[in-house]
Amino acid sequence: EPLAQRDAEAGTLEAPLTPRRWLATSAEISAGTGDPGPEDGPPSYPLRRVDSVSIVDDFQGAGCGIVFGGLALAGIYSSIAAVLVWYSTQVPRTCQTGLRTTFRLMGSLDGVLSALLVCLFLAAKVLVDAMSHGVLAEKYEVEGRIEEAQRQKDEAAKKMASAVIQGCFPGLALVLLQALLMATWIYGIVQALDARWHDCGSAGTVFWVMLAVNVTSMAFSGCLHVRSTLPR
Repeated sequence: EPLAQRDAEAGTLEAPLTPRRWLATSAEISAGTGDPGPEDGPPSYPLRRVDSVSIVDDFQGAGCGIVFGGLALAGIYSSIAAVLVWYSTQVPRTCQTGLRTTFRLMGSLDGVLSALLVCLFLAAKVLVDAMSHGVLAEKYEVEGRIEEAQRQKDEAAKKMASAVIQGCFPGLALVLLQALLMATWIYGIVQALDARWHDCGSAGTVFWVMLAVNVTSMAFSGCLHVRSTLPR
């Protein structure tokens, strides 16, 4: 049975996710008379109905945005990885520091990071789906549709468990990978400080630029992932 049809049969008009009641006007609040009841007449503004289809569409749009954002970040990290691995072959052989190894390690780790980000953002999308079922369950409880609310709660619990399982191992791998990346950055900083222009050319400058790009990208991806899992 379509969600829109169920809402039409329920026939409830309400503000989003609030019990059905008339809201007090500002004048009544100032006068201390409280909220008017239905016998006091209609409110001074129309109540907006939030139907199930609109809720589902909103969360589906948010989920698609999360997936596209994750794919974009994965593409950025893949590009950075390709540049780093390529540049590791361009470091002059006269450069006796470990910058060549640093570039190769950073590129390899960034490549793995791009794959982990895709897994994590797909898990975040499932989490958003679970949140949509939770919102529907709350809506149906307000409307007195207890049986449908329970079905939505069950579906939300299943989706939540799926999101946790799907994101658990990539999340642990991401923590380990970030530790390895930080160790690589520290090693690279030491090597870049020892690099001499007449031996290593611009390798030291390239390292500082790519380090800044890596740190900025990681901070942005972390903020985006946290934002994607926050309740709306």
